[in-house]
Amino acid sequence: MIKDMMRSDLMIIRTGINQEGTVFTKMTQVLAYAQDVVINSRSLQSIRTAFEAIDVEAKRMGLHINEEKTKIMLLGKKPLDQRMSRLEMGSFNFEVVRSFSYLGSIINENQDEEEEVKSGIAAGNGTYFSIVILIKQTC
Repeated sequence: MIKDMMRSDLMIIRTGINQEGTVFTKMTQVLAYAQDVVINSRSLQSIRTAFEAIDVEAKRMGLHINEEKTKIMLLGKKPLDQRMSRLEMGSFNFEVVRSFSYLGSIINENQDEEEEVKSGIAAGNGTYFSIVILIKQTC
């Protein structure tokens, strides 16, 4: 895992994408943890540019982008065509989603925390009910 984190960090650094600041102070921000990479941007063109740089550097390092696992989510005040289900970037054709999970947190196009809270409650209930028998036996 540490090796994966170091490789993804090195890949992002080598792309030349500015990592200082946040998407609030610049056009594009790239987040990476192990094998998971998120590109935040204010425009579709900036996402394409960042993705192309990452794809080139990944290939140079012997890595590949998994088209089946890679998802696109469009955010903004003026959402793009809501019926869009696929988005082409170079030779890739990615699925467009309305929400995704990143490092255990649910992120959705409405930037609404309700889905995240429900997921946390469901996980807590699942854990509680999976050990309730042990709790009753010790009391």
